[in-house]
Order: sequence, then structure tokens, then C-alpha cells
Amino acid sequence: MRKPVIYIDSQKARELDISIDLQKIYYYPSGYQRTSKKLYEISHNAGFDFTFAEVQEWLERQLLHLIHKPRPRYIPCASFNKITVPMKVIQADLCYMPHDKIGERLKPCPVTVHNITSPTFIRNKYNGRLTFPTIFYTMNPSVSPATNIDLRISKELTPSQKRNLLFNISLPLELLIQDFDSNWWPLISNVWTGFNSKKKANGDSSHTYTCRLTKHNQSSTRKEGIPSNKRRKTKIRPSHLCFAKIKVQKFVTEGKVCVERFENSPDHTHSLEESDKVKRPQAIRNLVEQEAIKNYRPPAILNAVKEYAAETMDLKSSVKELRLKEVTNIKYKVCGTLDAHLIGSSEREKNIQESIFFLEQQKYQVERYMISNKFTHGFVFIHQKQIENLEKYGWLTLIDSTHKTNRYDYRLFTLYIRNGYSCWDVGAHFFVSNKDSDTIAEALKIIQQFAPHWKPRYFLQDQSNVEANSIKLAFPGLKNGEQECDSIFCTVHLVRTWMSKIYDVKTRQKMIQAMYKLYVLPKSQIIWDLGRQNAQITTLIQEAINECPVPTIKQYIKRYYVKNNHQWALWVRQHSPLLLQVTSTNSLESYHSELKRTTSSQHGLIGACHKVVALDQKKRTDSEYVAFEFRTKKISVIGVDDEILNELHKFPFPIQRMLADEICAIEKRLEKGKATPGLTLLYCNCSFYHRYLLPCRHVFHKHMYGETKLLTVDSWAKFQWMFEENGFEVYMHHESVEVDISEKIKAGRAAENRRLAINELMEKTRDIYWRVEEKGDEKQTGALLEELKSCLEPILNNTIPKIGNKIYKYALTYVDVASRTKWVCPLTERDSGSIAKGFIKLFKFYNFPLTRLETLQTDYGPEFYGKCKELMIKYNVKINRSKSKKRQGIVERFNRTLQEWAFFIQDAVELLLPPIERCRAWVTDLTIFLEKLDNTVTRLIDMPPAEARKLKHVYAMSSKPRYGPMGYDKVRLTYSDSVLYLLNPGEFEGEKKRVTDCNWSP
Repeated sequence: MRKPVIYIDSQKARELDISIDLQKIYYYPSGYQRTSKKLYEISHNAGFDFTFAEVQEWLERQLLHLIHKPRPRYIPCASFNKITVPMKVIQADLCYMPHDKIGERLKPCPVTVHNITSPTFIRNKYNGRLTFPTIFYTMNPSVSPATNIDLRISKELTPSQKRNLLFNISLPLELLIQDFDSNWWPLISNVWTGFNSKKKANGDSSHTYTCRLTKHNQSSTRKEGIPSNKRRKTKIRPSHLCFAKIKVQKFVTEGKVCVERFENSPDHTHSLEESDKVKRPQAIRNLVEQEAIKNYRPPAILNAVKEYAAETMDLKSSVKELRLKEVTNIKYKVCGTLDAHLIGSSEREKNIQESIFFLEQQKYQVERYMISNKFTHGFVFIHQKQIENLEKYGWLTLIDSTHKTNRYDYRLFTLYIRNGYSCWDVGAHFFVSNKDSDTIAEALKIIQQFAPHWKPRYFLQDQSNVEANSIKLAFPGLKNGEQECDSIFCTVHLVRTWMSKIYDVKTRQKMIQAMYKLYVLPKSQIIWDLGRQNAQITTLIQEAINECPVPTIKQYIKRYYVKNNHQWALWVRQHSPLLLQVTSTNSLESYHSELKRTTSSQHGLIGACHKVVALDQKKRTDSEYVAFEFRTKKISVIGVDDEILNELHKFPFPIQRMLADEICAIEKRLEKGKATPGLTLLYCNCSFYHRYLLPCRHVFHKHMYGETKLLTVDSWAKFQWMFEENGFEVYMHHESVEVDISEKIKAGRAAENRRLAINELMEKTRDIYWRVEEKGDEKQTGALLEELKSCLEPILNNTIPKIGNKIYKYALTYVDVASRTKWVCPLTERDSGSIAKGFIKLFKFYNFPLTRLETLQTDYGPEFYGKCKELMIKYNVKINRSKSKKRQGIVERFNRTLQEWAFFIQDAVELLLPPIERCRAWVTDLTIFLEKLDNTVTRLIDMPPAEARKLKHVYAMSSKPRYGPMGYDKVRLTYSDSVLYLLNPGEFEGEKKRVTDCNWSP
């Protein structure tokens, strides 16, 4: 008989041996004063093979057993019901506990105090031995043998001293909870990280922290085989660098915190500065958050925090590791909650309504509009003060747009004017959903309705063809009996463009010379000889073209700058000093730059409106301040005669500054050894005199160092009389120009309008491409390019069908689902208006009234909305939108047949044509093709469409056979359904049935 086998777990057996053997050693008569290390040495000397970890684990379990499961105590029979006041009657006893060494301090006898009334335990672990002071400190928690730091001492310590005390703790520290949480721990929070925590029923807690450089888990390494350009830039911090620990105990009843070194915890293996490199303390982050609320830029916040922390808080070593990226992230987190009102509703329509309501509250006049044929919209807003400025100073208006001010990508357009005090101010604003000429032109017309006396003569803009075309549409000029309104280009934008496009230096310098060239005419001549000066400028441009060695640059100049030099050359602007003073849109660019520092692409339109209103208010305040100083402030210049200085003080303050600069420039002329100018009259050919009509440096040089005094009392009075009643608006209408509207000029303007139209299309195409490219979706970008190629290839290859003067690029196809009748209507444009006209033309041609049509099935193309949808609603026709190509399978198959037929004819004809010619007349043979299809048998209905139209019902076979059961709830089977039916008994031969016979029809 086999004996039963008992399997013993070796691990449990070893734990049992360890427990039995170590108990004998631990409870040796020498006492309980055994540390883990001492116990391991004794067991090793006794011949046991226990490891240090096993000894330490057993000792910890033994301590927990003795603490949490003590031997039962017998309480004498006594009543405590009469004791009701807390902290009046307290029981005390001595509890012997196993002990170990913590640092250099031995803790053999903790004292336990139990409050009878309330279940509160007060323990004191900082006693070396049991004495009367030990019991006294335990009974009086406010008095502790630990280092007690009260508020007075805490305030005297610097933040740097506090950090050093909490970095390497040599003695226990006792602090008030509030003082510790607000003034101590934020200074050192970057050094320690949580290890574990315990919380008691009475609210007391104990937390253990370890050094942040401990990092128990090792970081993973990079995967191999990944290209370096696709790798993220990351840093790996090594692990197990430091093993320092501290213990923080909070006593809620006493309101104090005790911080001590953890058991057997070593000192830090690094300095405090190395911890600051890993993470910044919470105190520094709090400073950044306080400054971020003020909404400064991150660099300004960084400088302010570094200066304050170094000088006031003595934290120079800690704050020097603060980086701009951290400040930016903190500001984003703080301002994200503060900017909730700037985000607004998530729905665009509600966001627009909130914006309009807010603007109306701020006393802005607002009007919303929509361009129906382009599905674009926008809204215009203008303040009453801006209306006054626009009507008075809008003779020259700056216009420009900026993007990324809101999450809907609406463009913000701003009109900018210079008032009579030489201060730039806002004229109007408008948001548009799409940057095209019709949408912008409609906004300009609305602004003209708000400001009926605004008569702009010039618009200064960058080289945006969309803006130039919209100005032509909004202000047509003399042909509508209005004042001419011209667009002139910003010289700064022009030079920037030339830096990249005209990269040949000599050619670019020649073009810049042509732009800034001024031909000075005699003073008595009022009507300028525009034709002669235009010919001279054209000669300079032609010289630049002839001397240019690069053919592409030659073609670029001929195409874009030969015929429109009246927009960019300064010779056209000589008649007006104001146009010579203002040659760039830098002031408007500065306004938009200041606005974009406060806006965000994450804000809604309501947020952008908030920032625009705030900046407009700031500009109005600045303008009022400049207006106050215009007549009252006086300039002081060293080295200028009192006689001249007294005359300068009679001018407005901005004029004083300009004249003072011209006087100070004489010293530089003398240093260069320039002779006295040979002027005999108060007239100079320099640019300053032509811009401001005031004495220039040459006149002052002649007056101060020449033989003749040009600036007499009468001459000073004439210059001062210019500004006696007016400000800088005196330069607005100083001289006039004779405008010749000949047939040649009209033809040139028509060509210019066509050029603007094609340039606008190219500019809008580029904007759409870059908008898609910035998203980083390669599939979407590729789809856009393919769509552009498919649209442009017929134009580039000259394959667009042309009948007479019309170029047919599209074919609108219809198929009657029941009879399979096909119709085709050639179209020139792919918009809803053309589709609607195609429907009307088609049904009128075939004598088919629209009232008979009930349902129109289309895809989700935008061409079937707008006018097409309105037409169908008018005739009560329901429109079904198909979400897949399968639902549109009939008309899609007809499109394929039509394309195969049309391309087959074109290919056949082109074989007989020269290589450079193309067949483009598929429209002429369209009737023959449709007539042939109408008389051809269709497979699914088994008859031609011409015969099918004569029937009341046409039954078509399914294009795919049906598999599966037919339900009882099916009202009617289709014409092509194949079914199996149950055989009746009489249908069997001989009215008998074998077992193997089928019950169902074959």
C-alpha cells in the first residue's frame, strides 16, 4: 500500500524556520535592544543563513504585531460617567515597545496618554528616557522638546534659511500648520515628493516624503531604427541618485506640524541647486501666477519674477533656473480660466450674436450682412467717435486685415486714419468669414452708410488684389458721378516683396530708385505734367528690365509693375504733401500687432471684440492726450538761439519737434564739411520741404550761417498762419490735380480691373491651400491639389468646349429613375444659380413642367443649395441628399457613359488636327447622343426610355439578385424577385409523395 505524500511549500517552511529561530535570538536574556543589523550579525554568527532583508522583514512584522496586537489589559471596575469635561481627567501608563535606532537617537520608551472623555491619543516619540520632563511635555502639547519655531522667529528667517532648514533636517522642527503650509513648504516643495501617507480618525495625519532625485523606476530607452528627424527631443533623468527621506506629522488639535528625519535616512547626496534644476518650488510658481493674472507677456513676467525673487525673497539661486517656456505654460493655465468670457458659446451663430450684443452695449453701431451667392457673411461695427474721425480725416484711409484673432478664422479688417493732431486712430472695423472682394466691398458700403459724409480719395494698402478689387467695387468713381478713389501701395511692403522676387541687387536698386524718384517742378506750376513724368519713370523701369540678367525677373517686372506705376511710384503723389508724408501702413501694422498680443486663436469672436474695444478705447485716450498737448506743450532745445526758439513755440508741438530736428541736423552738415546752400528764396527741392512745406535744414543753414537772413518776421508769420486754425488736416487738400479721362485711360483701367480679378483668384487659391497645409493632413492636401489639377488642366491644355463666346466647362445630367430617360444641360459655371437656370432651361426645352416633379435626388454638393433649393421649394419639389455614391448609382453610371462618348469623339477628331489644336465642340453633338440613348434598350427595364415614358408603371429588374427569406410584412414583391413556394398535395404525380420528394418548388 502506497503511503500518502504530503507536499510542503518550501517558502512557507522557510518563513516558519526564520520566525522560530529569530524569536529565540531576539528574546535572548540580553534584552530587546536589537537592531536589524545587530540581529542579522547574531543570526549569522549562530550559523543561520538568513539574509539581511529576511531579518529586517521579520523584525518589522514583529514590531507591528506588538504595536497593533498588545496583550490584553484588565481595567479595574470603576465608573467614568461623571467625567464630562475634556482634558480634565487623563489616564497615563507606560507601554514598553520594541525599539530601534533612528539616526543617532535612541527611543526606548514612548509615553501614551489617553483622554477619557474624547477618544484622543497623544504620543510623544522624541524622548530619550522616561523622566518627569518627558511626562510633562506629553501632558502639555504646546511645550515640546523639539525645536519650536513660533511666528516671530519664522518671520525673522529668510526664505533661503528656511529652505536650508528643511533640506537636510538635523533636529526635529515644530511649526504652526498655517505658517508651515504658506511660508515653509512652498519653498521646498520641489525637493520632496510623496512616498506614503496615513490619516487618523481625529484628523491627524502623517506623511513620508522622499527626495525627488530618488526616482525608483528607470526611464525607458529609445526604440532603434527611428529616423532622427522624427524623434522627439526628450531628456532622461537617472534613477536612484538620492535616498533622503523626511516625515511630516500634522496634529490638528494642537494646530502644529512636526518635521523630522525619517528612520535611518541619510543626508542628500546633492546640493539644493541641483534640485532646483529638476523642478522649481511652488513659491516661484505662485509668483508667476500672480504676475500672469496681470496679462503681461511671458518675457516681462519672467523678468519681473526674477527681479523680485532675487532682491526681495533672497531666492536668486532658485529662480535662475526658471525658463520662459515654464512661464508661458503657467500663464496659459491661469489665463485659460480667466478668459472664459473671451471664449463664449461653442456654436458660431450664438457667438456672433453675443459679439453683436456686446458691441451694442459699448455704443457701437453694428450691422450684419450676407452675400447669398457666395455663402459668405460678416458684420461691421463702428463707434460714434470713429464716424466723426472718418468723415473729417478719411481723405486718406489705411486698410489692412489680420488673421488668427478667433477660432473661426474670421479676418478682421481695420480702417485707419490720421487726425488733425498727427495721431493715428481707428476709423472702423469689420469681420468677414472669407476674404473675397464682394464680401469686403459690401462691408465698405455699409461703413459709407454709417458715415455718409465720408469721401475717401485714396486707400493706402499692401499688395492685396482682393482689397484693391473690393475698393473698385465699393467706390466706382466718376462713372457713377462720384469722386475718384484710387488705391496706392505701401512702399515698405513693396520693398519686402522685391527683396524676394527681384533678387538681383542692381535691378532691385533701379526699381527702388524709380519708386522714390521725385521730379521737382517750378513753384508757380500748379497743374503737374503727369504724362512727362510718367514717361520718365517708364524709362527708368525699362532700363531696369534691359539691364537685368535674369529672364524670370524681367517677366515679373513686365507683368506686375510696368502698367501700374501710378500705384507704387511716388511721383504720382507729389500733388499732396499728405501722400508724401504717409507712404506705408506701418502704423496700422503696429495696431494689429498690439491687438494680437492680447488675442488668441482659441478665443471666440466675442473675445476678439473684447480686445478690439479695449484697444480702441486706449487709442481714443491717447488721441485726447495728444490733442491736449498740441497747443500747450513747448519744446526745449539746447544750443538754439532764443529768437528762433521763441518762433518755434508759436507752432503746434509736433511741428516744434520736426523743426527742432532740422535745426539739430545742421551740426552734422558742418561736421561733414558741407558748404552753405546757395538759396535765395524760402524754397528748397528737398523731400522735407515738399512733405511739410516748412523750413528745412538747408533753409536754417543758410539763415544761421549765410549772409542773407531768409527767415524774417513776415516769413515766420506765413508759416505759423498755416496752423493758426487747423492742425495737420491743412496738408490734406493743399493742391489739386487735373485728371484726364481719355479713352486710352478707360481701356487701361478696364485691363487693370481684369488683372485685379485674376490676381484675386490666385490669391484666394493660395490662401485656401496654405490653410489646408497648416493642418498637417497630407490626404486632405493631396485631395485639394488633385481637385485644382482637374479644374485647371482643361484651361491649361485648351480643352474646354467653346461654342461662340461661351466656354462650357460642366454638364448638368438628369436621369428619370423609372423610365431611365437622360437629359444633359451644358453649363459655364458650377454654382447654384447656373444649376437653377439649367433646370428651367431643360424642362422648358423638353416641355416637362416642374410641377410634375416630386423628388429630386442629389449629393451634398454646394451647387444644389442656394438658388437651386429655392427653385425646388417654389415648385414643392422635395430634395433628398444621398450620402453615398451607391444611392446615386444611376446618374453616376450615366456620367461615365457620357464622358466615354465625349472623350471618344474628341480623341477621334484630334487625330486629324494639328498637335497644338484641340477639339472642343462636344456640345454640338450632344443632341444626337441623347437621341440615340433614348431609343436604345435599357437592360434593367428591357425597353427603350422613349417607350417607357408612355407607360403608367415601369417595372425594373434589380441590378443584383436578392438572397434570403421574404418576410410576411412585405407589401408587394418587386418585379424581379425570385421566390420558392410550398407545393400542394395535388401537385405531386399520382397524388402521392415519397419521403425523398421536395416540398418546395424547384
